Amino acid sequence: MAHIVFQEMIVSCEACNTVKKFSVKTEKECENIFKKYHCPNGCGRNMYSYFSVGRLKPDNE
Repeated sequence: MAHIVFQEMIVSCEACNTVKKFSVKTEKECENIFKKYHCPNGCGRNMYSYFSVGRLKPDNE
C-alpha cells in the first residue's frame, strides 16, 4: 500500500484573496499550520481554504 509524502500546504483567504504557501513533510505539520494561521489582513477564520500537495509513494520504494 502507498503512503502520502507531503510537500506543500497552501492556505488562501476567500475574503481578501491572500495566498500563503508552506513547505511541509507530515500531515501533523499541515494541521498545526492551519490551526495557528491568521490572515495578515485580519479576516475571519471561516473564510480560509487550504489544501496540501504531495505524492503517493509505494511502500516498496
